[in-house]
Amino acid sequence: MTTIWVTFQVEGWHRWPGAPADCIYLKNEHRHIFHFRVEMQVDHANREVEFHSLKTQCMEVIEECYMESDYGHGKDFLSLSCEDLAMQMLQNLDGEDGRWMACEVSEDGECGARVEARTLSPRKALSSSEQICSICGSAPCENPSACNSRAEEENFNPPEDYDVPF
Repeated sequence: MTTIWVTFQVEGWHRWPGAPADCIYLKNEHRHIFHFRVEMQVDHANREVEFHSLKTQCMEVIEECYMESDYGHGKDFLSLSCEDLAMQMLQNLDGEDGRWMACEVSEDGECGARVEARTLSPRKALSSSEQICSICGSAPCENPSACNSRAEEENFNPPEDYDVPF
């Protein structure tokens, strides 16, 4: 199998509302430079998918799916994990049916996650029930009423036009 890949970095903020006691500091919003590496299967070696086009498309996904942080710089990734960010990137990239893709996302290039998937169809619009819940991290949300209650308890009130379901 032949693949191509692109890398890019995004300044962002996130938090982990369910952080355990030994990592309690992660409950608070904190900043990282998120390192992305997106890899895509190609069928031939003559620029079937142009690197620069793939990178542009990845950056468009970041711009379309995530709002600017309240700090005036960086993206607000809410309570999304590296796994969530990688999965959402793959869900939002154009691809041919069955094309193998992977996305790695790390925090500051130190710790991260890798998600591999086969694409479904070009730019498939996901219903809110298919997308990742930004509170519990499951797709679809396993318990919407509990997540909504938890969000209210933690004063977690994202803007209504945010592109990630809550």
